[in-house]
Amino acid sequence: MRHRILYIMNVDWDWVKQRPHFIAEHLSRLNDVMVIYPYDLYLHGRKRGYLPKNERSKVRLYPFLRLPFGRWSSLIRKINVFALRTLAKLLLNRLRPDIVWISSPQLFEYLPKNLPSPHPDEEVLQGQAQAS
Repeated sequence: MRHRILYIMNVDWDWVKQRPHFIAEHLSRLNDVMVIYPYDLYLHGRKRGYLPKNERSKVRLYPFLRLPFGRWSSLIRKINVFALRTLAKLLLNRLRPDIVWISSPQLFEYLPKNLPSPHPDEEVLQGQAQAS
């Protein structure tokens, strides 16, 4: 059985290949994997041309624009959290993944507070079974 997995990474997909990249690729062997990853503005332009082009055919990629200096500026950090949380909520509602996988505990705060159920019909059926 193939699962739909929403995989949220803390590393740019086109950055040096690291553990989150390998995990996403291995998960995609038996599952449908959608990856949210930060697209860093400071790597835009000429610098991005020097980055490796990691495998893209096995996963669906959803970049989110991450502003630089979020570690040092609380305002920029809040904007980044809002941007990723909004994208994650949109994709959760639209794609209805069976599993949400985050590559780092630091990303937990980026998840929407109320995660939607992957299969709304199952909630109805479970509610009916409990009522009878």
